[in-house]
Amino acid sequence: MRVPYIARIWDTTPTVVHLTDGLSEDGVPNEIATYTGKCNFSEKSKTIRQSNGTLIRLSATLTIGADIAPTLPILTGSVDIGGRTWQIAGADRPRNPDGTVHHTVLHLS
Repeated sequence: MRVPYIARIWDTTPTVVHLTDGLSEDGVPNEIATYTGKCNFSEKSKTIRQSNGTLIRLSATLTIGADIAPTLPILTGSVDIGGRTWQIAGADRPRNPDGTVHHTVLHLS
């Protein structure tokens, strides 16, 4: 059984998500996947504490109605929206009762 993604009508903002994994020998991030499509983008400010005790200020949230990288366990990288580049500070992937990913939420700083 799958839960329908009702908020797809709010996915109106064009975006490009660059997912990376580690650094190359030149110090440039290794881009392993790219997602281009529409999303629900919301700018809101929030401060969270990481597990090592440092504070991070989150500036925006991006919601995509699908799993953008099913083979990656951790999502890191950057997002391009409207000429601005945001860094991915965290991600959530809520699941359906059958175990598939319902949608992807990226927390941006």
